[in-house]
Amino acid sequence: ALGHTSLKLDDSWGLAAQAGVDVMFDSGWFLNAAAWYIDIDTEATLDTA
Repeated sequence: ALGHTSLKLDDSWGLAAQAGVDVMFDSGWFLNAAAWYIDIDTEATLDTA
């Protein structure tokens, strides 16, 4: 059995960017590609009992 568990996450700010493309090959056939970049600096604390 698991005991008491506590998770604390600090707030953070950062840079985020997204780019993507949709390509139609034929009626009903599509290709989708996307990329994300996220630069954040957050701290997490996990306590278990």
